Amino acid sequence: MISSLSSIITEALYKSQVIAEEDKELYTYGFFVLLSKTLFFLVSALFGWMFGVLWESVVCYIMFSTLRSYGGGFHASKESVCTLCTTVSLFLASASIWYMERIGNTVIPFGILVVCGAVVYLLAPLDSEDKPLTRAEMVLYRQKTRVIDIAIVIISIVGLCLHLPAILHAASISMALECVLLVLGKVKIIT
Repeated sequence: MISSLSSIITEALYKSQVIAEEDKELYTYGFFVLLSKTLFFLVSALFGWMFGVLWESVVCYIMFSTLRSYGGGFHASKESVCTLCTTVSLFLASASIWYMERIGNTVIPFGILVVCGAVVYLLAPLDSEDKPLTRAEMVLYRQKTRVIDIAIVIISIVGLCLHLPAILHAASISMALECVLLVLGKVKIIT
């Protein structure tokens, strides 16, 4: 669906002579990324609103999306499967944040953050068959992922010090999502 819409937009721009034919693939990919991120941002906000954790869900999505951009991980074979899995994951993320806020415990979310953060730190980046990374890209993406990983942990600690545990809840779930995708991606490569 998003791929089709991206292609339609690109084709309209090409027919209007706004872009050259050799740039069509680049524009299609760019529109796909823009539309995907916008759609999932809105889905995350909707689920957050439903659970009463709107800003926490949005923060979680932003952290996850940033980490995922450089960390990589498992990719579904079809766009429809990816859309469904991402939507379910965002629903579960909002539900988990809601639950963490209800129980009021910061030890468990902090444990999730530390364990999953360590896994992300060690496994990322993970390239895919569709977009294998060069050696130089692997080094660069590893550095970026580790900086983002550490920044999320630091932001969470600062949030706790400022008595804002919701930041920790959002961060721990974003880290857990990326951790799961990296582990699944690694399992897929090994098997």
